[in-house]
Amino acid sequence: MMLEARGLVCGYGDITVVRDVSLSVQPGQVLALLGRNGAGKTTTLKAISGLLRTDAGEVVIDAEPIGSLPPYKRVTRGLAFVQEGKRVFRQRTVEENLVLGAYTERLKSRALGERLQEAYGRFPVLRDKRHDAAGSLSGGQQQMLSIAQALMRRPGVLLLDEPSAGLAPAIVGEVYDTIAQLRDEGMAVLLVEQAVGWAASVADRIAVMSLGHKLYEGPATGAGAEAAIREIELGGDQAGPGGTAPTVSGRL
Repeated sequence: MMLEARGLVCGYGDITVVRDVSLSVQPGQVLALLGRNGAGKTTTLKAISGLLRTDAGEVVIDAEPIGSLPPYKRVTRGLAFVQEGKRVFRQRTVEENLVLGAYTERLKSRALGERLQEAYGRFPVLRDKRHDAAGSLSGGQQQMLSIAQALMRRPGVLLLDEPSAGLAPAIVGEVYDTIAQLRDEGMAVLLVEQAVGWAASVADRIAVMSLGHKLYEGPATGAGAEAAIREIELGGDQAGPGGTAPTVSGRL
C-alpha cells in the first residue's frame, strides 16, 4: 500500500503545529521523519492516523482519500499506528493483547491462530511470555508487543512513533531488525525518531521537519540529506541509545 499526506495543516486549539506538510511512502519503503523536539513529527502522525483533526489537507492510501474517516475506519483501510509509550493493556496477558489487536476482523479460530504464530515468529520472547500480564514485561518486550499487536491486522502501512524511546541498545537493534524485515516484506513504514542513527540505518528516504515545516524530503543518502540534518543540528548524543547505533555519517 502507498501512503500519501497532502498539504496537512493541524494543531491544538488556536496553535498551528503542522503547516502544509506533504509526505509519501511507497510499499516496501521506510520514510524516517526527523526533527528536533517540537518540530511537529508526532502531530503529523496523529493527523495521518485520524487521532487529530486536520484544518486542511488530505490523507490517501492507494489513491483512496481517508481523511474524513475516524481512526478505527482508517485501520480497516490498512493503516496501523504504534504510538510512543508502549501502550499495551497491562492487566491482560500477552496473548490477550495480541487477540485484541485483531478483534475487529472477527477471525475464525484457525485464522486467529495463524496470526498469533506470525507474531510469535517475529518476536519469540512473546511466545515464552504469552500467559504473563503485559505489565510485567520489560520496556523492550512491551514495545515488541505494541508492534506485534498492530501487525495482527496485517496492515499495509505502519506508523511508528519513537520506537527506540527508553530502550536498551541491544533491544533497539532487535526492534529495528523487525522494521527492516517489514520493509523487505513490502510494507510501507513511516517512522518518527529522535535517534537519527537508528532511523537512518533502515530508511530509504528521510523527511526533515523544523517548526512545523518540512525542510527536506528525499533519499536518505547524499549531500541533501546531510545538509538538512545538519541545519537542525541533529546528531551527536542523539545518534542512538547508549551511543551504539549506526552513525549518521556512516549512512548519509
